[in-house]
Amino acid sequence: LRYGSRRPLFTSKDNYAYIKSYFDDRVLTVFNRANDKTEITIEVSPEFSDGEYKDYISGKNFNVSKGKILVSAEAHTVLIIGQ
Repeated sequence: LRYGSRRPLFTSKDNYAYIKSYFDDRVLTVFNRANDKTEITIEVSPEFSDGEYKDYISGKNFNVSKGKILVSAEAHTVLIIGQ
């Protein structure tokens, strides 16, 4: 998304996640610059409701349940997750 608001959700030395929102469009972006695979549970409500979402790059599916998503990112990757 080019326009809209950005809300940071998770930051650490090697990981960063944010949601970009513009009207009804929502995208979760997760960066993993670590040398290892990383798993992070992220609170994504109210922007993402419970349901199935997909990474636009890999096609991998993710599930939001009770407002949270468990993201598994390989080393040195970016995930762009939406519906």
